[in-house]
Amino acid sequence: MKWTALIALSLSSACLAGYTATARTSSLRRTNYSWDAASSTVTLGSTTTMNPFSVGLDLSGAGAGSQVSTLQTLGATYIGTCTANNYGVPPHTYGVYTTSSFDLRFTVNKPTVFHIDGSLEQRFNASCTLLLQGIGSLSSIKYQAAGQLSYPPAPVAVHLTGTLPAGSYRLVMSDAGGISGDIPDTGTSSSFVFTVESCAGDLNADAVVDDSDFVAFAAAYDVFDCSDASMPAGCPSDLTHDGFVDDSDFVAFVTAYDNLLCP
Repeated sequence: MKWTALIALSLSSACLAGYTATARTSSLRRTNYSWDAASSTVTLGSTTTMNPFSVGLDLSGAGAGSQVSTLQTLGATYIGTCTANNYGVPPHTYGVYTTSSFDLRFTVNKPTVFHIDGSLEQRFNASCTLLLQGIGSLSSIKYQAAGQLSYPPAPVAVHLTGTLPAGSYRLVMSDAGGISGDIPDTGTSSSFVFTVESCAGDLNADAVVDDSDFVAFAAAYDVFDCSDASMPAGCPSDLTHDGFVDDSDFVAFVTAYDNLLCP
C-alpha cells in the first residue's frame, strides 16, 4: 500500500526535543605560497554560522575548493572538495592549496542514537578526517574516520553509528589539499550525512509521535528507496536502517504511534 503526501522540512537549529545545535562554523581557505620569498598569503572564502553555507574558490586550475553544508532538524550535511597545484618558472616556484572545515557543537539531554553515512576520498599529499567526540567529561567518547591515499582515487565509505550519553559533543570535518612536487592530482573530496534520533517515529522532533509524523512517514514510504533524490536527507523514516522505507519500518512506526509520547 502506498500513500502520497506533502511535508515541509524545517532546517532550523533551534532547541528541539532531546537535541540542540548550540554552535556551527564553516570555512574555506586558500593559501598561496612562494618558495622564493618564503612567504604565504591566505584568502578566506568565507567563515559563517549562517545556514546553509555554500562557497567556492577557484584559481583556474592552480588550486580550488568548495563547500556546501546545511544544518537540519536533527543533524547536518556536508560536501567539500579541496585541490592543490604547483606553478611558476622555474617549476614549483609557487604553490596553492585549499582547506575546508566544518565544526558543529550540539547537546543531547538523553541517550541518543546517531548515524553518520558518507565517503572520504584522499589523493596525494592531502588529508580528510571526520571526528565526533564528546566535550569535557565525555571526551573519551570518540568516533572517527579518515581517508586513505589511493590513485586512481577510491573513496572510503563511512558508516558510523552508536548511542551518545546525555551531554555536549562536537562533530568536525577537515579537508586539506596539499602540494606535492610534480604530482598534479592532489586533494580531497568528502561528504557525509549526520542524523540523530529523537525517538523512533518522531520525525519532526517534537517529543510525540502523532499525525504530523504519520504524514512525513507516508511521504517517505511512497518514495521507498533512501537513495532516491526526493527522499529527505538522512532518510529518517528508515527506522530499521536497511536503506528502504518499507513495511518493516511501518510496523516500527505504528508501535511508536500507539505509544504517542517519546520515552
